[in-house]
Amino acid sequence: MIDKVEDFELLYDSFKKVYICDFKILEDELLGTDKYVSIDKKNYKTFSSKYMQLFLSICSGIDSLAEEFCSALDESNNVKNKRSSMLQRFQQIKNDYCGNIANEIVEVNFVGCRASIHPFSKFSEQSCGDWWQDYNHVKHRRAGEVESSNGNMFNYELANLKNVLQALSAYYLLISLVNRFLSPNGEPVESQLFSCK
Repeated sequence: MIDKVEDFELLYDSFKKVYICDFKILEDELLGTDKYVSIDKKNYKTFSSKYMQLFLSICSGIDSLAEEFCSALDESNNVKNKRSSMLQRFQQIKNDYCGNIANEIVEVNFVGCRASIHPFSKFSEQSCGDWWQDYNHVKHRRAGEVESSNGNMFNYELANLKNVLQALSAYYLLISLVNRFLSPNGEPVESQLFSCK
């Protein structure tokens, strides 16, 4: 656990420079895609190379932030070990900081796409949520086939607008939780797309 004010301030400054900045860049990139594919529920299944790039970058940011947050929560905990999974990190965050994380809601406030997302609602002690599993399929078995209700499809098709929105909302929620933990004033993280309830 952080025990010195100087360490705390340094950690918060680094968090703002790295993660909040990263989130805002990724959010801007997603908003830029609206010129070509409207950010709208009707387009949730639309996939593209740009969505794949965003999906991979967002989930990588989530994984990195979760690892660092777990280390800040408890420096002696083995969850900071690189071999730990996102599921283990999620459980530590849930147990040590935010027991209600599975019920946390992120509101999407965008023309054509107003929604309430529970990004971690399907995370449990045994498995990660659908969008995180889809991320792993895209990351590790991109050209593989997956069965779906519409017949077979390729894993790269899972890099779609819905998963990108789910992942970015999860990143926003995690950043908001870490910000609440680290921020001296508790000011909210600004977003053009999201707000937390």
